[in-house]
Amino acid sequence: MTLTVRAVEPAKPRDKGYKLADSVWGCTFTSLRPVARVGAPTICARAKAGNAHRWPDVSLAEARKTHAAARDGVVPAAVAVPSFETIARAWLKLKRPSLSNGKHQSQVANTLERFVFPKIGKRPIDTIHRPELVDVVQAVQLDGRVETAHRLAGRIAAVFDYAQDVGLIDSHPASHLVRVLHSRKVKKPMASIAPAEAGALMRAITDYDEPVTRLGLQLLAHTFVRVGELRAMRWCEFKEDGAVWVIPAERMKLRLPHVVPLSLQAQAIVGQLRLLCMKPG
Repeated sequence: MTLTVRAVEPAKPRDKGYKLADSVWGCTFTSLRPVARVGAPTICARAKAGNAHRWPDVSLAEARKTHAAARDGVVPAAVAVPSFETIARAWLKLKRPSLSNGKHQSQVANTLERFVFPKIGKRPIDTIHRPELVDVVQAVQLDGRVETAHRLAGRIAAVFDYAQDVGLIDSHPASHLVRVLHSRKVKKPMASIAPAEAGALMRAITDYDEPVTRLGLQLLAHTFVRVGELRAMRWCEFKEDGAVWVIPAERMKLRLPHVVPLSLQAQAIVGQLRLLCMKPG
């Protein structure tokens, strides 16, 4: 069908680009990618035997005129592509709600601001080449931050993926960037004890002098919740006359409620903790 201004202007942003066909151009097409997080909508057209051209922030009529000129062999004027920093901040805005906590959100933003923006942040994203990205991540590695370099490589690639998804670039040089880095150090497993030593550990906990710590460790042994979940425990989280502990979603890593059935022993421990906390002084 023939594309109209009335169809283009109210088009709403989406996470990925989408097409609105324009039959005025015959076998050509118009691809509209309205992404408010980056900039103005982009009209993309492909001549019958030529390359694709994009014209952000132009009217439909102007795009048709420019496309007609391109079909006749006149190369359209270059249009400025947003900088890496502009696109990265748009990606961060989209990504931030999915990150597990405020600390992680800050870490993701800080690594880009500290290690990437000063070097390539102001550059249009379509002018950045692979060797420059290799230099960025290897410089972090040379500073002894191998783990940070790996995470940074992944975040750079994610920004380029986002630019590609919204139609600003057709391909990018950041894929598999981690292969230029040293392997990550193998993390040591968390401290643990042999099953045969469990009895001695529980006896040691029973003999521990400080009552709140002792009861807290015993409750951990009965429920296997995380230490942070136990420390932030609220009495209102206990349901069904204390038989069920429902840890709310906002305190869980996966942002889902954690329902913990309590044995009679665990319920007794919770009762003792409640009495201790209510005791004056």
